[in-house]
Amino acid sequence: MRILQRCVWPVVGLALLAGCAQSNTNYERRWMAGAYSGTDLEARSGGKDLRTTVVGTLFEMDQAAFSQAITDTMTRNMTRGDITFTSTPGPDASPIRSVVMVFNPTTDVTREELCRSPESVSGGGPGEDIVLASSYCGGDEPLTFLRARLNGGASGVDDPAFEQFIRGYLIALFPLLNPKNPLDQ
Repeated sequence: MRILQRCVWPVVGLALLAGCAQSNTNYERRWMAGAYSGTDLEARSGGKDLRTTVVGTLFEMDQAAFSQAITDTMTRNMTRGDITFTSTPGPDASPIRSVVMVFNPTTDVTREELCRSPESVSGGGPGEDIVLASSYCGGDEPLTFLRARLNGGASGVDDPAFEQFIRGYLIALFPLLNPKNPLDQ
């Protein structure tokens, strides 16, 4: 028993320290429509392409290369369902579900703007921090919205800090439970 305690307590202590480490991500705004359910993503897009519009570029990449790198990072880091985020969806993609993302928005974009007129929003270039605003859309209506900031930015799409930012962002953009939806209770 003493040997077990010697092994367990240091592991528990390290886990607590890791949990207390300060995150470089600030979730500035989060919103969910009452119609959004935690099962919506898998039910509507599981096993399919999910049309993803990426606005803005970082890391001295052109828009097409940056969009591809972002959607690849999202697909690799999605922990739920078999979903392929892509800016070039195939014929099996949902005709009404999509994600619109803007990196370092030049204005304070709204969730409605992202879903109804994504062509009207613009992203800025690299800055000290990376700001990302996104909506998961059901046609023209936003189902979820999130705005977050990666303090200190990242050196590229392969930077572990950026990968962790995208992974956490996906979890927050597609929550498992919606307290506004009785189906999720």
